[in-house]
Amino acid sequence: MSDSIDPAQLKSYSPNAKWAQSHRPECVSAIGLILLAWNRTEEQLAWTISGIMGITLIGDEGIGHSSDWIMATVMAETGTVHARIKIVDAILKKALEGHPLRDTWATIRQRLRQLADRRNVVVHTSWAWSEEQPGYLLQIERDGKVWGWNERHFSNLFDDIKSMEEELHAFMIAVADELRAGTLTSLYLTPKKIPQF
Repeated sequence: MSDSIDPAQLKSYSPNAKWAQSHRPECVSAIGLILLAWNRTEEQLAWTISGIMGITLIGDEGIGHSSDWIMATVMAETGTVHARIKIVDAILKKALEGHPLRDTWATIRQRLRQLADRRNVVVHTSWAWSEEQPGYLLQIERDGKVWGWNERHFSNLFDDIKSMEEELHAFMIAVADELRAGTLTSLYLTPKKIPQF
């Protein structure tokens, strides 16, 4: 979490990326790492769904993934992070119905939503800098509240997102293992699975 700052302490502040980059470049770099980590997290979501559809590759060298172009397109064209999570959630609820991995997904989903909210703050804030609080980038909310973010705050969020990406990867492997063991059925309709009418 960030630090609350009394707005009365700020005589002035300079909002825009130029000031943030000039005075807190390590924070700007950390924001970039957050974006990269989140991208990897969303890739894990797409790969998990592709796996459920039968696209995950399971070979002698282990589990690989080939994100299905349909799922990749759906994720890319969906406008918000929360909408992407809802799409994945709807698919996984159906695919994991009656399976213990459904409870695992429910726990992951809750944490993922919280991280999405934190990520959105970082991505959608117009950061400011002030001489009165030079150790921070400032997040100034519409209601006038001010939050100070330093490198530690951004690094903590990066670490949390990276941990989520690793957790999603482990979940994806668990789903693939269940598919291989036959205890979870793929939703993907191969010619042998297409119902005859």
